[in-house]
Amino acid sequence: MFFSFIKLQSTVLYIFLFIAITNVSNAQTQHPFFFYDTLDYHQFDALKKDIGDAQIVLLAEPDHFHGNIFTAKIEVMKMLHETMGFDMIIFESGFYGLNKAHEAIEKGENKKWAYTNCIFPIWHTQAEFHPFMDYVVNNYDSIKVMGMDNQISGFNIENAFREDFSPFFNSVTAYQDWYKYIEFISEYHFPEEEDLEGFLQKNKELKQRILASSVPQKKDLAQTVYFISETAKDYYYNKVNFKSMEEFKAKDSNIRDRLMAENTLYLMEKYPHKKMIVWGATGHLMNSIRGTNEGLDAFSPMGSYVKKKLKDQAYILGFTGKVKGDDELPTIENEFYATSRPFGFLPLSTSEVINSSMIGTVDKENIQDVATDWSKVVDGIFFVDAMRDGTAKLYNCGESVFNTEINIQNDTLQTTYSFELQKEEKVEIPSLFFKDNASFKKQKGVVYDNTTKAIIPYASVITTDSKRGTASNEKGQFVIAIPSKKDSIVISSIGYKTIKIAPSNNVVEIYLEQKVDEMTTLTISSEPITAKGILKKVIKAIPDNYNQEPHTKVFYNEFIYTPLGTKDQRFYKMDFEVYDKNGYKPEMMFPMRYTGFRKVLRASYCPLDAVQNDTVSYTVLDAENMNKFAFGNWLYGSDIVNVRNNNFLNRSKTSKYDFEFSDVIVKDGKEIYVLKFSTEETSFRSTVILEPKIFYGTLYIDAESYAILEAKYSVVHDVERLSHYWPYTKYPLKELSFSDQRVVYKKQADGFYYLSEFFAETNIPDKASYSHLILNEIKIGEREREEGLSN
Repeated sequence: MFFSFIKLQSTVLYIFLFIAITNVSNAQTQHPFFFYDTLDYHQFDALKKDIGDAQIVLLAEPDHFHGNIFTAKIEVMKMLHETMGFDMIIFESGFYGLNKAHEAIEKGENKKWAYTNCIFPIWHTQAEFHPFMDYVVNNYDSIKVMGMDNQISGFNIENAFREDFSPFFNSVTAYQDWYKYIEFISEYHFPEEEDLEGFLQKNKELKQRILASSVPQKKDLAQTVYFISETAKDYYYNKVNFKSMEEFKAKDSNIRDRLMAENTLYLMEKYPHKKMIVWGATGHLMNSIRGTNEGLDAFSPMGSYVKKKLKDQAYILGFTGKVKGDDELPTIENEFYATSRPFGFLPLSTSEVINSSMIGTVDKENIQDVATDWSKVVDGIFFVDAMRDGTAKLYNCGESVFNTEINIQNDTLQTTYSFELQKEEKVEIPSLFFKDNASFKKQKGVVYDNTTKAIIPYASVITTDSKRGTASNEKGQFVIAIPSKKDSIVISSIGYKTIKIAPSNNVVEIYLEQKVDEMTTLTISSEPITAKGILKKVIKAIPDNYNQEPHTKVFYNEFIYTPLGTKDQRFYKMDFEVYDKNGYKPEMMFPMRYTGFRKVLRASYCPLDAVQNDTVSYTVLDAENMNKFAFGNWLYGSDIVNVRNNNFLNRSKTSKYDFEFSDVIVKDGKEIYVLKFSTEETSFRSTVILEPKIFYGTLYIDAESYAILEAKYSVVHDVERLSHYWPYTKYPLKELSFSDQRVVYKKQADGFYYLSEFFAETNIPDKASYSHLILNEIKIGEREREEGLSN
């Protein structure tokens, strides 16, 4: 899910190119194809001759979803490398990230791991692309993969940036102030309220300091700072990734395409004796299409800059084939398909208007073609008879040789731990979900400091019985629904004593007393214990407390969901399993490389109101469709231990949170530390929450093992920012949009802790308004990915 979001710009570009094209019916003519019975580059003499003395060859794919196109491109790549002296590949992935990959490889890093964590997953999560990965790793000494994309990607980018750029700032604070903008950009936006001009000035000065330095990679770093500034302006003024598919125009990709071209030309200048292969989408690598329609006339793809600069020294090879559903269109693809030959090549040496679906394959149910003089767009076309979807499969890249946290403890494979659930028990759902929210009593209030009388923003406000949660705003004000007659209201804030009040019909003024808390520092055996001291021990103990090996968790889930655009509240029951090849090793979020899959086993639903009846009739759902669309995947990102690279369990992000050592409680004879946390950090990379405005919660930690037993947290979302995302552009958010979650970890028979129970509540459209999930079974051991499953 997260990856589809970060690649929105590319996806909507393809879709725009698709809907913008004009379908012109021309009489078919027989073209002089060169035919190949197999994919063996030794037959490709006509293609080699057509490429001639070109110094750069752009291999263009219609989209990133057809596996046999990858296979054909790999064979051409081999020909270029093994017979024509091409020794560098410039990939449609991060310029900075792939630079860092090579630096790591030079220090001894696992090549497969380094490449996999920098090349965008849309490629390496397809089986047909894996031979590319094997080839460039096995031939690393004679061919390198670099990046051209201005998108900031790659594993551990935060540490890489700190290592490269912090020495050019005069203080840690100055660097951190600059890096917060990098986090915005890495999430594909630059907020309107931020100081763009100030950031651009900082970059101008930073670039000057870098170029004046003696660091070996100073030109690469300066180039990175340059395209970061250009990208920031694009996100600030154009808001590319906040545009819906209807709003997006091809020209909205102009900045990214220009920067990819500039990065490519920079690499050609840096490595003047290299012959280069460029790998990417036709929509980017092609030359300009003019005279077809207004939208395409305004679009300048990356390839147009390269062709303008290098002319005949650049050769663009478009890959294509018949697409299922386009039988009636008079395309060059259908003409080739009619020959019944599996592969072929057509040089475009003469000017001629032909029809091709080379950039119109996104909507498989409604394929259209572009009628234009394709000889001005690409130099040649490589055909497969029919394009076939790729096969989803993770690439086995191994692990980083520098990952010191990995601590394999358990070598038992295919062990199963089962926990019986009493499914026949009556479903219990909080009664508030059976009422109209508008009918709830609302409590309004303002929170003040008792001593200074100053307002207290972001104080936690929770109802005791119905467990509703919110927080005071910047002015200390709050509004909270009171669903239950048993509800009291608990108000708390870090550094203040918690108080409980009864609901009132009036606006209440609440004065919190500052806490002189003896629990802030606890001394045990002469060793002082603080909140951050406890957290450090929690982080250190994770490999010992949480299973690092591959395993599958089987869950039973009950949730309430209202389909978009309806008032049809439904109650769902679902059994599903989550396989995690990575175990509880830290999960890679940027770029997304979720090493596992989720599979719905069975699911059914009924109208919510019917749950209260004794005779409930459930509608059985098709599990295959639920897997295809990842429906009900509410657990994503909620296992805070599993996604710890991007929250307070990452030492580099701890400073972005406030912590308070709140209490020591005893449960079942064991001492438990209670830590409260909060942050105003708005970055997804530091919270794994989309557009948070306020994020606060409580951790319950076993005092002996330092395992997290439970985490309860609440989020107040930034409605203004969140409203830019689909589906919230169409389905409005509540003025106060919130999410509450509770995650419980329990030690199982193998001695490790696993997520065993999960509760969630939210008022955000297209999310489950209520969800309760219970662990039913654990299976230890590796599994192969099954077709049609989502991450």
